[in-house]
Formats: sequence, C-alpha cells, structure tokens
Amino acid sequence: NQTVLENYCRTQLAHKKIEELHVFYLDHEFRLICDDLHNIGSVNMSYVYADKILADALTKGASMVILCHNHPVGGILPSLDDIELTTHVGKMLLNHRIKLYDHIIVGPDGAIYSMRNARQLGELEQYELKMSRTS
Repeated sequence: NQTVLENYCRTQLAHKKIEELHVFYLDHEFRLICDDLHNIGSVNMSYVYADKILADALTKGASMVILCHNHPVGGILPSLDDIELTTHVGKMLLNHRIKLYDHIIVGPDGAIYSMRNARQLGELEQYELKMSRTS
C-alpha cells in the first residue's frame, strides 16, 4: 500500500538533519524483507553503492527494491544525480530480474515525492520491456 509506505518513509526520515539513504528489499508479494540503512551522508548528499545494493538484493532473495532518502535542507524534487542514480541502480537490478519499484524522497516537513507516482521511471520500464523480449 503506497500510503503505508509513504507514512513509514516520513516517520523514518522527515526529522533527520543529515541525509540518509534507506533501501527496502521486498519479496514478490511486496512484503518487506529488510529496511537497510544504506548510508548516512551530509546535509545535502549521501553516497550510493549500487554494487552493494545488488549484492544485498541477491543475498536476501529480493524481487523488488525501493530506494528512499531525505532532503534535509528542503525541497523534494529529485536532483539530476537522484534521477541518474535511480536509472543506474534500476538497470543493474533488472539485469538480475530484480525490479526497482520506486525511489522516494522525503522533505524536512514530511512532504513525499515518489518517482513512480511522478512517472519518472519510464526509462526503467522501457529497459525492463526490452529485457523481457530478449529472454
């Protein structure tokens, strides 16, 4: 349920003063396997280790992954880096039949931005379609 997911993200990240990236690993029925605090960064950035996300998804037997991070200094729109990172991680996961379901950004006031709801995962959806045709 999208509302439950957004409320969980808000509860975890809206009050944080530095940026955190969480990775949610889910099974094929959207059940949470693990909420992993992937990295704690600074007030306006955190590093993402795509290879670690992939390795953890494979180890945990995840079918889907959701990325979630906060913007402690305000604004919820994704940066160009956020968009590029989402595409990179999503394609890497799809190469192993794991879907990047969403990338959620939480503002300091609790506002939520879902890249899925904003239809910003189109490139990944096209890549997934292409992959399904070649297998």
